Amino acid sequence: MIPSLGALLDQPAQYFHWTHWIGAQLGAIHAVQETRLLDHLGQEPCSAQDIAASAGLQEDGTRRLLEFLAAEGVLAVDEGGLFAPTDRSRLLQRIGGVNWLAGACAMSALHTGAMLADGEGRNAWTLARGQPLFEGLAENPDWVRQFAEAMGFHTEAEQPRIFAAHRFEPFDLAVDVGGSHGDLMMRLLADHPKARGIVFDRPEAAEQAHEAIAAAGMADRMEAVGGDFFAEVPAGGDLYMMKHIIHDWSDAESIAIFKTIRAAMKPRSRLAVFERIVPADYRPDIAYAFDIIMLHNTTGRERRVADFERLFADSGLRLDRVTDVPGGVSVIEAVPV
Repeated sequence: MIPSLGALLDQPAQYFHWTHWIGAQLGAIHAVQETRLLDHLGQEPCSAQDIAASAGLQEDGTRRLLEFLAAEGVLAVDEGGLFAPTDRSRLLQRIGGVNWLAGACAMSALHTGAMLADGEGRNAWTLARGQPLFEGLAENPDWVRQFAEAMGFHTEAEQPRIFAAHRFEPFDLAVDVGGSHGDLMMRLLADHPKARGIVFDRPEAAEQAHEAIAAAGMADRMEAVGGDFFAEVPAGGDLYMMKHIIHDWSDAESIAIFKTIRAAMKPRSRLAVFERIVPADYRPDIAYAFDIIMLHNTTGRERRVADFERLFADSGLRLDRVTDVPGGVSVIEAVPV
């Protein structure tokens, strides 16, 4: 369990250490991502000097960073001070999109005060980079790739819990709105071998999804479609899904998205929204932390069940059921009215 800020403040020395420790951890993650440092470790133990030379980095700082990663249990180090990769370091290499997003969100966090004082109502991401997140994604294919990698890793981590806790009504065609590279759809179709799926996302994301679907050998059951979910989504689906999409958008924008989906639904279609639900009380919960991340980086927010009921009602939908999934996400299903 990640300690709450209140619990840390009850132990001032721990609070002091934590504020510095988290900075060191984020700095290490950012450095690994920016320099590709771990790519320069061989299969056999090697010295910091050799690693720094291979990566084109200065030796002293590289050695100290490698020592920190070893102390954090990411790298192995032998008695001679030689460093070697581990399963953890290989995972850190593999999840580059997560590391990129962590660094990007950290940069936004440092603009929280400026955001609160901004008379134009701009969020921290915009103040840090000069343009909103989704405008940047539309212009930068590398951002799209890394953002999709981060979301794919998140989906991979959540999928086992989601599918263990929630049972979907039978369907022939599912549409994942904002489905990125199609990871969630592939997992869903594995449980429904006679069904088909459409992954719908921005054109630049759909192009990458098309490649991922082909690489997974799923092109006979899945397709990727590009478009704008404020304008139109594929019609005729039995099941529509949105995973961690609505929390990116304001209430007015969310209603507009839901209305677009409602227009595409059949009378017996269902909409499954995967989001964190903010507790009705104020107990420590990861949803509150993600609400601040949304405040920094988007126009959206994390919401309570009553908020979803209201958004659905304003969109021609009705809340039907909520499945709480261990680990923080819930499956919120709505039906047409």
